[in-house]
Amino acid sequence: MTIVMADGRKLIVVAYLGKFYALGSTCPYADGPLDHGRLAGGDLVLPWHGARFSVKNGTPITGPASDKAKSYGVAVQGDETFVNLGPL
Repeated sequence: MTIVMADGRKLIVVAYLGKFYALGSTCPYADGPLDHGRLAGGDLVLPWHGARFSVKNGTPITGPASDKAKSYGVAVQGDETFVNLGPL
């Protein structure tokens, strides 16, 4: 897991099971810092209230969050990683 800035947005890029995923850095429930979360398997766990989000698509796994975290498509070409900032 690493934090990057792309077009003025703070993103979390996660390598999980050989693939790369990107999420926004803010929790949709309480505007908490997802970028301060920890990885637990394929989930990102928010430190404020323990909500879990799938790193694959931002889907909430456990509450209190019920809305998806922002997620972005990722492509790897050689040594470079690209994040599509358009909607998924």
